[in-house]
Amino acid sequence: MLTVYCGLPGSGKTTWRRAHAGGATVVCLDDIRQELTGDAACQDENYRVVVTASSRVRDALARGEDVLVDATNLTRDYRARWVAIANELGVPARSVYFACSVEDALAHNALRERRVPDDAILRMARRVQVPSATEGFAEQVVVSPDEVTALVERMRAGEPAP
Repeated sequence: MLTVYCGLPGSGKTTWRRAHAGGATVVCLDDIRQELTGDAACQDENYRVVVTASSRVRDALARGEDVLVDATNLTRDYRARWVAIANELGVPARSVYFACSVEDALAHNALRERRVPDDAILRMARRVQVPSATEGFAEQVVVSPDEVTALVERMRAGEPAP
């Protein structure tokens, strides 16, 4: 299974991943940016980042591994690359959309160690396209802001992730 996370910066994708990835191979574009440029926020090498991520997704799926793509994946066109790889290998794809208001994303972002510029989040918010079955996803999951908040509270209390 290929799982594609979708949502604004600050919507809870990486927090959710830490609790729910299980044994899936995680391909995180921010981690690849860090690896390639030394800066997870660097946007100068996005082409190389995406090519590297695509290769890692394809290789892991070809080995029979479940894969989770942790990135904003805000538009249908951007998600199409992941669905195409899954289709090429005969693997079902699932989208996980983190429904989050722009105001909440900005508030969460303000608390992060590595902040995304507010104007970038506002630009991204104007481009959001909610994933749908018409994109080729076998399953679409929506994670509500309340679910992310409850997870964060459990983690802060030292409770195990669900």
